Amino acid sequence: MTDKTQFVHNLGFTEDPFALTNADDERRLPEYFVEPPFFPAVFGNADFPKPFFVFAPRGGGKTAQRIMIENRCRARNVLSLTYVDFDFFGISKAREVTLEDHVRRILRIGMLGILVEIYDQPALKDRLSRSEKSMLARLINRHLGNLKFSELNATLNSLKSLSDKIADFVNKYRVPLEAGASSLSQLVLGQDVVDVTESASTVDAFEPKYELELLVDFAKKIGFRSVYVLVDKVDETAYAGNKPLESFRIIEPLIRSLNILETHGIGFKFFLPIEMERLFRKVGRPDRTPYRKLEWRKNALMQLLSKRVKAFSDRRVSKLDSVSESLPSFGIDEIVVAFAQGSPRDLIRLCDHIITEQMELDSGSANLTVFGIYNGLESYCKYLGDELFSVQDLNSFRRIGNPAHQIDFTIRYLANNIFREKQASTRSRIKRWKDLGIISDLGRITSTTGNKVKLYGVKDIRLARIMAGQIDTKAFINEKLRSCPNCSEFFIRDFGQEDSNEICPFCGFDSTISDISPYFQPEADDDSDLVDNSPRQLSLPDYNE
Repeated sequence: MTDKTQFVHNLGFTEDPFALTNADDERRLPEYFVEPPFFPAVFGNADFPKPFFVFAPRGGGKTAQRIMIENRCRARNVLSLTYVDFDFFGISKAREVTLEDHVRRILRIGMLGILVEIYDQPALKDRLSRSEKSMLARLINRHLGNLKFSELNATLNSLKSLSDKIADFVNKYRVPLEAGASSLSQLVLGQDVVDVTESASTVDAFEPKYELELLVDFAKKIGFRSVYVLVDKVDETAYAGNKPLESFRIIEPLIRSLNILETHGIGFKFFLPIEMERLFRKVGRPDRTPYRKLEWRKNALMQLLSKRVKAFSDRRVSKLDSVSESLPSFGIDEIVVAFAQGSPRDLIRLCDHIITEQMELDSGSANLTVFGIYNGLESYCKYLGDELFSVQDLNSFRRIGNPAHQIDFTIRYLANNIFREKQASTRSRIKRWKDLGIISDLGRITSTTGNKVKLYGVKDIRLARIMAGQIDTKAFINEKLRSCPNCSEFFIRDFGQEDSNEICPFCGFDSTISDISPYFQPEADDDSDLVDNSPRQLSLPDYNE
């Protein structure tokens, strides 16, 4: 049987384009990275760096942005300190982490970075006076002394912009590194440094702001333009427990401290989960620390997919359509982008599902068949459904979709026809699903009594596919998926039914009247008009209210 390597070669690829989903593992990332519009603002001015916050969903490209900032730091002579380790010795709860804990960890990375740079270019130490060398030695002793082996490795891994210099440094100085920092500082800075055990030092008492300023001064003296601190992976800490609030509490002391964030010569760049945006706006200072949300629209994901398949095929394959059978409605590139739900990682995972299913059907195939594509979509939706939604919610939405394969609804319809319960109970369901981000307002429709009532629908196309499981994939795509004629974004709806609408959730365009819908409104934060006292009109002949 053909293995996967041979199979992707048959498709025209030099390597599997969809084998990796973690940006830290993707050595070819610069070849297919797609800059968001605000990317230059994230990096900013290297000579006058400012803080910046980026929020994105899991798999939305936060780490990819961080890596590309690291690369830009390397190219523009900026000392970048990648801050991704938030497991502190002796701390078991997120709320116990202090501002001083963060600054100490940042200084540890920074001091080691200074040492590595001076080791790589020994003449740089001559730019420092004897007293400056003494001060630097004291800081090195404070922040690198008595490092555990695991802490040493984590610190070295945080110097991404100096990665090409670290291996030689470690090979020569691993023994003194593990033995202690005082001997190391003398080996790198020279024997003329003042004994770091002396007590007459202006840094004996830990002063976070002052020591960060010293770090910047030393970095500039040896040739760096500035220092960047890149904060990522806060939600991957053990004691955060995959809870956004707990993750936020870890980093909250640093976010609250404008005094630290606005340290001259340091640019703090945060890459945080989208769930933290609301928390940031409550305790941070958006007027002083700008932020942006990373959202992937159709055209950007299409560009990412094209660049990725080009990179892994020596540019022989520019899109999946060229290695696939024709589909009846949209091309495969458009379909996988629609089902990726705005996530680069899910885009890669879906393509991997399709390749795997195609191999199961015909491992010798030189293209992706319609059956392989549809089978891949089905396995992917089931996989993502089990990953993203609870069993209880999945069962509830299957009830809504069975047997009429509906994906949008009103409160009255759910209460009377699906759950057979009081409307108050259904309103509670709706509110919970809205709070979880599972459903959204789809505007208003006219009930049989002539009243305007709210229409709701699921946000995630994978969940919609599970709901409409009674029809095949081809029928689902034909009946439920559209590309807005105004903004070209994909959206899902019960198209053609009188009790639905065709209002694009991205631009508000209503294709039934060829205009921006007057009923299109952004989703409200409250549920003041959730009450629906009118019956829902049903166009399906086998249902009657």
